[in-house]
Amino acid sequence: MPEIRSVLQRARNNRLVLEQLLDQVPGERWRNQADGDAWTARAHLEHLATIDTVTYELLESPGERGFGLDHHVLMRRSALMAEVAGSPVDELRDAMAASREALVGHIARFDDEWLAMPVVVTLPGAYPPEQAISMRAYLASWAEHDAEHAEAIRAAITASIQPGALSAAVRIRRKDG
Repeated sequence: MPEIRSVLQRARNNRLVLEQLLDQVPGERWRNQADGDAWTARAHLEHLATIDTVTYELLESPGERGFGLDHHVLMRRSALMAEVAGSPVDELRDAMAASREALVGHIARFDDEWLAMPVVVTLPGAYPPEQAISMRAYLASWAEHDAEHAEAIRAAITASIQPGALSAAVRIRRKDG
């Protein structure tokens, strides 16, 4: 299907740019965090290493109302991120590649019927608590996901060291030395 091929091509292009960025990240910069971002560069990589597995599971089989994205999916994502926390960067990148390959193979089999199904997002506490988006919109967003995290990683690794963190590091070094 041309539509699916287009989405997959955009996702491939964004993944290639992301991988080129990851090749350039110095090891000590993985702990960096950009101002206003809740995650470090490494947390973004841990997310990227696990999110395609969660997405594959979400898109495995629709229910009566379509595909359901709810707090269980978010908890699954958090659990997978906890599992890979502390893994070497090379292992995270291998996991990222393997889960992407499986997901792309799955999406490549989608047909018009699947593209027409809704993704029903149900998040208690949100307003409204339930919203539906089209699978087309969901896949378009998925294709841009790597670019968003690449930008976040780029911001984190180029962030300057905060004066408070620098002075704390100096105090710790003096205490240990």
